[in-house]
Amino acid sequence: MGNGEPDVEDYFKDKIFPKPRPLSSLKRTDRQPMSKHTVPSTGSKLKVSNPVPDMLYGYNRRGAFPQQQVQLISMGTETVANNQGLMYPFFVVEFKGDGGSMWVATNQCLRGSTSSINSAAFSIAMSGSEARLYISWKHNELDYYMGNVECFLLHRPDHYLEFRKKRTSELAKSHPPPSDGSATSSGKRRKSSLSRGRGSTATSVQSQSGGAGEDYWTWDQTYERWFHMNDDRTIVWAKQGGLSQGAAD
Repeated sequence: MGNGEPDVEDYFKDKIFPKPRPLSSLKRTDRQPMSKHTVPSTGSKLKVSNPVPDMLYGYNRRGAFPQQQVQLISMGTETVANNQGLMYPFFVVEFKGDGGSMWVATNQCLRGSTSSINSAAFSIAMSGSEARLYISWKHNELDYYMGNVECFLLHRPDHYLEFRKKRTSELAKSHPPPSDGSATSSGKRRKSSLSRGRGSTATSVQSQSGGAGEDYWTWDQTYERWFHMNDDRTIVWAKQGGLSQGAAD
């Protein structure tokens, strides 16, 4: 008897797919619904349900783009893929147990990828014995395509090692480290692609200052936390419970 989906997922979580550190540039979330505004319009009455990827990789809202925090805050939730602070998703992973339908996993990859794409995104559909690497890209506002990059038989040592190498390579190359201007320009491109039929929620902020010589704090409603911007325009987030919203009233 083959392994069930939870067993497959638990094994490969530890052996293949890394969990980035809390404040690193990258972020991984597991089984979290993607925000409704990320789902593209179909141009018809048929609706696409919100994807819930088994794994989703993107940028960390608090760890990436340190020089663009003010712009990101002003853009509200339009750059955020889910309520865990994952921005600009680019890599989707879907698991199936041995004997499960890889066709279903592939369709789930396509659904998650179309909600991640600005230009292209990678995805993996896998069971305990097989892994399929895909690339998806946006042709225009209504048309999305998916192509198979490679298939791996995981019971073969050479295929397993090659899959590990390919996964590491694609995860590293799918998006380069963020540059100083990338958040602003990417945000503008994302905003234009979302403007048709999809609204965005702007962040509401409040501010407080304790007087001359003290730090100036601003309330970020998206994360419901206070932050302070240093002179070099980096952001310091207040510790949970360190400040209360009522302090600004």
